[in-house]
Amino acid sequence: MRILLTGTSYFPEFSAGTEVYMCYVSRYLVEHGDNVRIACGGNEHQGICTEPKWSRCDSDFEGIKVSRVVRNTSRGALSDNYTREDLERHAIWKRLFEEVMPEVVFTVGRGPALMGDVEQVARNAGVPVVATLIHPDQVCPKGPRLDAWGKGCMRALDAEICCACLLRSRCGVPGLYLPLKALPAGKLGQWLPEGGFAGRLRTAFLLPRMVDGFLSHWQELREAVSLFVAHSEAARELLLVNGVPGSKIRLSAPGLELREGATRARSSAGPVKFGFVGRPCAEKGVRTLVKAWQLLERDVAAELHFWGNPHTGEPDVVASIEALEASDQRVQFHGSFTRDQTDSIYDSIDVLVVPSEWFDNCPFVISEAFAAGVPVVGSDFGGIRSLVRHEVDGLLVPMSDAQALSGCLSRLAANPQAVHTLARNVRPPRDAREHVRELRGFFEEARGKLGNG
Repeated sequence: MRILLTGTSYFPEFSAGTEVYMCYVSRYLVEHGDNVRIACGGNEHQGICTEPKWSRCDSDFEGIKVSRVVRNTSRGALSDNYTREDLERHAIWKRLFEEVMPEVVFTVGRGPALMGDVEQVARNAGVPVVATLIHPDQVCPKGPRLDAWGKGCMRALDAEICCACLLRSRCGVPGLYLPLKALPAGKLGQWLPEGGFAGRLRTAFLLPRMVDGFLSHWQELREAVSLFVAHSEAARELLLVNGVPGSKIRLSAPGLELREGATRARSSAGPVKFGFVGRPCAEKGVRTLVKAWQLLERDVAAELHFWGNPHTGEPDVVASIEALEASDQRVQFHGSFTRDQTDSIYDSIDVLVVPSEWFDNCPFVISEAFAAGVPVVGSDFGGIRSLVRHEVDGLLVPMSDAQALSGCLSRLAANPQAVHTLARNVRPPRDAREHVRELRGFFEEARGKLGNG
């Protein structure tokens, strides 16, 4: 099969769970004899306004051709995340389809560079689309699937509720969806300058129209996608709640590229070593982890190790880690790491902490930890809840609750035997090759659906 695999970003510009997933899926598809092209988004940060807003850049990564639809950020706009009216971007995707002539499109993650164009072009070309919910922004205009008060949201999309949530989160004002929609606010908003109070007012005026556009696109997406692949029970639930019929959903855990002899007994000597692995940003719960550690007694025998690229993180979050490291000798920030260092990282810790503060669909760090026999402490929301068995191979704590997380860390630090017990109960994830074999079956099924439709 000729397969176009699309995602928000890809190696080497960005490296996270989504990119790891796309990498091994593409490699194993090629092993099956498929012809794979990866297409993703990208940003040009040089700020040259005279350049086109959208351009395409081709390269190769580990033997697979990668096409990037690059956005000139100096010409970007908030509406890029909500509307499908960019003819320049659409033309790039149309030319890419004409060049690749895919037999199926597999959409993993999406962002402004993919907004609407991939599915629309595929539909016009008679090409089936299979999509995952690896990121919640397909079913959340704000992105993380959190309500205006930071609590996990599993509700169905609703124009008034979603707009009120965005208005409170982005502009600091309560829900004014109906009054703003009744007024010619969109046209007025376009004339207001960006930045400061006027910028917040501009966003408030434009949001109702953008949210309406987002919901309209979601309805089109539900129809255009032949099959949705849910990587977790939480993702399946979110799709069902938002109107995707169960007949179009296939549940398939993504698995991992497994290594031999990962599970091992842990030494009882020394303090319990906790680890955080990922991008140092707010949505990953780093601020809450820092606060939780600060609540620990200074004489608690434990260590906290951070691994993550500070250059792709949020500056204030990175600064909070560095300040914690400077004030507490039990804390160490190791910085960025390469993919071939992953095994040694998990070999060096006793417990992985995943305090995510968004709908983390199927965190690969949890699969990586389980493959190494490492138990997990994670937020009780989204896919983390689907992966971690509370009090069996890990512990679940309320999202964003630093006090609860601190108590959990303190409990494990005081009882290393409990860590050993959790580690013994860890089950390794499935082999990624099994998942890719299922994906190929879904692709064939989607092609058959389109051919019979």
